[in-house]
Amino acid sequence: FGGISGYIGCKMLHPAPVVVSYVNDSRVAQLQAQIDLLKKEAIANKTTVYPQMPNSVESFTDTSGKYEKILSVLTEADLAVISQVVTTLKKRHPKLRTQALYRGVVSCAVAAKVHKVPFKQAVALALVESTFDFFAVSQANCKGLTQLSALIWRSYSPKYGVSGFSVFNPVANAVVGVGYLKELTRSHSGNTHRALVFYNGGSSGHSSCHLYAAKVLRLAATL
Repeated sequence: FGGISGYIGCKMLHPAPVVVSYVNDSRVAQLQAQIDLLKKEAIANKTTVYPQMPNSVESFTDTSGKYEKILSVLTEADLAVISQVVTTLKKRHPKLRTQALYRGVVSCAVAAKVHKVPFKQAVALALVESTFDFFAVSQANCKGLTQLSALIWRSYSPKYGVSGFSVFNPVANAVVGVGYLKELTRSHSGNTHRALVFYNGGSSGHSSCHLYAAKVLRLAATL
């Protein structure tokens, strides 16, 4: 996997980004269809699936508009790998809805591109944190795709240009969560395991946090 738009995996894709021909690649066509569906679904959710949250769910395009250049340069190879990851996850977790998987994985792809981090690591983080439940709220009141606390959301969402969006928006949540993990990794001298331990449990360093970190890294390696 050369990388989402040349960044994921730290290796440039060749040739340069191209205009995607959805007709010639069934997997890419399926992905585009799912993206179109999730746009409609997100809008519908404002008044149907999640009526208690009428103002907190924006469409996929509303958020991704902040990162229009990112989505516009996705290559056929990028989209095919996204589709492959979704297929792998669907086989392992058959109860997960296909649309939710596509939406979550594409959100992780956007975040990985923004922060120039491994795509599959971002996907593994979201899978472990929320199983792609964008409206998940933990007992500790952490929310969304990557389970962000109110403090982290308030601190980092303005930095990454998504403060105007809901924490339950998968793209915005992924951009903040993955960005926060990247900063933790940098502060731990590039040690992703230590960064994940801190992401999961703060400075406590409890043994369960080390198990969590190992799980995320193991999943990322096997996607």
